[in-house]
Amino acid sequence: LNTLKSTRHNDEGNVGETMAPSELLPARELPFVQSPMPQAGMPMPVGDLVEETADLNQMMVKNPAQSFLVRVRGESMVDARVHDGDILIVDRSIEARKGKIVLATWDHNLYVKRYGFVDGVPALLSENEEHAERYPPLMLSDEVEHRIWGCITGGLWQA
Repeated sequence: LNTLKSTRHNDEGNVGETMAPSELLPARELPFVQSPMPQAGMPMPVGDLVEETADLNQMMVKNPAQSFLVRVRGESMVDARVHDGDILIVDRSIEARKGKIVLATWDHNLYVKRYGFVDGVPALLSENEEHAERYPPLMLSDEVEHRIWGCITGGLWQA
């Protein structure tokens, strides 16, 4: 899959750029501690606990032939734990259904939104309660060009 670039950016939840998983996650195995599962508390030495290695491509990308990555721009999905700068995995083989987070075009812009319905009409829904007025539903009607590219299956973020 070639690298794709979105040309429109704004604070409406648009996607900033897209890329193939191998571009961001080159095949590289990392140490993987499986047991004991670490607690979110007292520190513990890790060196002796490494049992195997893990490849993030294998762990995170279930269908490589149908998947790609996108970097999110904007804050319209913060209540779904999708933040500006996050990298999401999109699987084109998964059909959109109510409740799924999807990557879609709407009026020639690329968005990450929750797929749902408003008054029985399919829509792309934002999840930012604090600024809900900024992010109205994007109705998937014949009046506006739209297309679902795929469903979000996971993501990466940096602390």
